Amino acid sequence: MTAIIGMKQKDRIIIGADSISTIVNDAEDYLDNEYHSKVQRINGSHSCLIACAGSFSSITTIQNIKNLLDKKDDVSFTYMVKNVIPKIFKECKARNLLINKDDYSKLNASILIATKKHLYEITPIGVVIEIKNVICIGAGKNQLCNSYISLKDSKKDIKEIVIDCLKETCEMAQGIGYPLLIAENDSNKEMEIINR
Repeated sequence: MTAIIGMKQKDRIIIGADSISTIVNDAEDYLDNEYHSKVQRINGSHSCLIACAGSFSSITTIQNIKNLLDKKDDVSFTYMVKNVIPKIFKECKARNLLINKDDYSKLNASILIATKKHLYEITPIGVVIEIKNVICIGAGKNQLCNSYISLKDSKKDIKEIVIDCLKETCEMAQGIGYPLLIAENDSNKEMEIINR
């Protein structure tokens, strides 16, 4: 399972995630949990972040697309639709990672992208949604949302809320675990790793 939460307050954006990935090895038919960075800086950008939930192959492919934002620190909604979505679908198609349904193809992943001023969700069918406040993705999103509802009116900083939501989700949901990865859309701030 995956638990990823993104929060935006003015131009400040925090994305947090657990780091456990379940890899299925079809040849030997077993499950193996291992550490995986579900949040990272976008290749070629200083302050932008990308977080993905979905199949391990799709996540790895999407996170490693070169110049996804063409080295820009902020992009508009229109730019996301016209430039970023086609790059993602092209890269996934080249690696046979698209799921074909009827007359359309979809990704085997949900994506959050944080730029200098915007937080976007990209759905598996390629719809771009600009997030104004908070978004949860991954199989653990319901637990994250419940945690957020109980914390949203607190006087805590948004980073503290993200961390508390993830900690509570780790305690309540099986398959979501430490370390937690916390990143901010500020090139001067390092990604924070929180162990149990």
